[in-house]
Formats: sequence, structure tokens, C-alpha cells
Amino acid sequence: VSKFGSYVGNNGTGSGGTTIDLDFFPRFIMIKCTSDLANWIIWDTVRSGASASGDSMLPRLRANTDEQEVSNANEIQLYESGSTKGVQLRTNEGGVNASSRQYIYCAFA
Repeated sequence: VSKFGSYVGNNGTGSGGTTIDLDFFPRFIMIKCTSDLANWIIWDTVRSGASASGDSMLPRLRANTDEQEVSNANEIQLYESGSTKGVQLRTNEGGVNASSRQYIYCAFA
């Protein structure tokens, strides 16, 4: 199962961050800001062990650099509310959730 889409960042942090509804918990998600220069950012559940709502997907990788993994606590979490499943961006970092910026994503179950 996979899903591709776009969203507009809201600059929110914590529970006020942007939620991406996927209808599943992703094992892999990659996000790229399209309205500004930014990295391709990847999170997965294999390295993080995330499996339930509220679990953080750590660490992240940048697909277009040779940088090491980066762990930012609670940056992105699996999210479930009622029948909605997906991820919530719990940071206002420009690469994934800056106000009014456009982003694309690809997610795989």
C-alpha cells in the first residue's frame, strides 16, 4: 500500500502540527518542500521501532546528502484518531512544516 500527495505547512508544533491522513501507518515516508530549497527527508519504522499511535519515527535521513542520521525527539509521530491513520509533523522546521510552504510526500505501508 502506498500514498502520494501534497500538503501546506502550518508551522505548528506538538499536537498542533500538520497531520497527513494516509489511511495506514507508514513504514517509510519521504517529504520534500517544493516551494523553497530543502532536503528530501526520510523516516521509517524499521530503524525506529514505531508501531502504534504516538510512537516517534526516529531517526531521520536526508536522501540528497551524506549526513548521518539525525534524531529530533517527537519530530514526526504515527497518528490515529477515530478512523484516521497517518503521521503528525510535530515540528515547525522549514524542511517539513513551515507556514504556507508547499510539500510533497510519498508513504509506503
